[in-house]
Amino acid sequence: MGKILHNIMILLYSILTLGAFISGGMLIIEPSGKSMGLARDLLNNTPFHNYLIPGILLFGVIGLTQALSAIKLKSGGSYTKQMMLFAGISILIWIIVQLSMLGYVFFLQAIILIVAILELLYAIKYKP
Repeated sequence: MGKILHNIMILLYSILTLGAFISGGMLIIEPSGKSMGLARDLLNNTPFHNYLIPGILLFGVIGLTQALSAIKLKSGGSYTKQMMLFAGISILIWIIVQLSMLGYVFFLQAIILIVAILELLYAIKYKP
């Protein structure tokens, strides 16, 4: 079971990496959010005038930490646990802030919250 869970976690990190890079990249390229079907009204209760900064954070923070965690978990080595903890905390903060600013808007928010918790639990229990 340990190896199966290990591979599932690598897959989860990889899926979140891909999603963050694609979504973040789209928001950077098209900050209006139109290319992703995001209404400008979603930003009314936020400090943002468009989706550029959220896109940069999604791509740069979430995407990179998830990618590095997948790489570290696959290859092992020093700081794997710390990277996984950082990635889990980052995505948990991301989704909590998103929920507090936007409210519950997308079904993916619940999934990402669950995955963030799973990431943190796995990182806490992780033993190289």
